[in-house]
Amino acid sequence: MQVTVGISPGSMHTGIAVLYKGELITGRLLYFRGKWSEAKREQILSALPKLFASYSVGRVAVKIPDVFPDSQAFSQTLGLINNLCEREGIQAEYYTLSHIKRQYAKNGVITKAAIISHLAHAYPELLHEYRKVTNGKARHYIKVFEAIAAALC
Repeated sequence: MQVTVGISPGSMHTGIAVLYKGELITGRLLYFRGKWSEAKREQILSALPKLFASYSVGRVAVKIPDVFPDSQAFSQTLGLINNLCEREGIQAEYYTLSHIKRQYAKNGVITKAAIISHLAHAYPELLHEYRKVTNGKARHYIKVFEAIAAALC
């Protein structure tokens, strides 16, 4: 069974989604505390291969910003994902938020909030995280929803 892994990378929080034929197997947040350092880079470097080792990954979809931040940490995080995919023989696919919005838009403009709401109702196991996001208590969980949206593209 080959799964799709969605990733919404960040140097503090990385959203991860694992789907099989559109069914959510897991959606979670990886935490990387502190400022960018060699130790943090190593922490990210060890977390992602563990995920790949747990599943038979056939596809990787990465949500990227429409405008790339001028950040060494973000660039290196994307580089780590690229290197991992190359080692696994997988071509990573990259989707901007604009691309994801076009996938969900039927007649007109759609917001990120509308996409997150749609995903929370499509995957009720995420309603708890959705409430945290909408209450403003844990906005970093948006990354989990972004990872799912990228995986579904």
